Amino acid sequence: MPSKASGLTKPERLYLRDDIRCLFEKSSGSFIAYPLRVVYRIAPKSDGDKPALSVLISVAKKRFKHAVDRNRVKRLIREAYRIQKSPLYNEVETKGLTIHFALLMLDKELPSFSQVTAAVQKTLHRLEREVARYEQ
Repeated sequence: MPSKASGLTKPERLYLRDDIRCLFEKSSGSFIAYPLRVVYRIAPKSDGDKPALSVLISVAKKRFKHAVDRNRVKRLIREAYRIQKSPLYNEVETKGLTIHFALLMLDKELPSFSQVTAAVQKTLHRLEREVARYEQ
């Protein structure tokens, strides 16, 4: 479990090139929770020191030209995820699984925090259902 229950530590972030390539090449599925597109991979937990959830947050330069706007959107998504991740984390831990997933921004306009929170909530509920259906 992460050191801070509601924190988002570095190991919980998906940043290694091989992990990201594996996520997109061998994904378990994807769906849209507008304004986010979610690509996920569910696998049995292999390493004890890696976290159960790893997230990648991406905002395309094509959609938001200014770095200030891209950083703002990423910060909103990170905060919404950080606040709501506990139920999914507990579910994944009890089942002994690992989920890597990417949250990709689709919209071209700056979203409000309530829009992002609703999209992240839909995403996490959908991932909980996928974990419940997962067969090893």
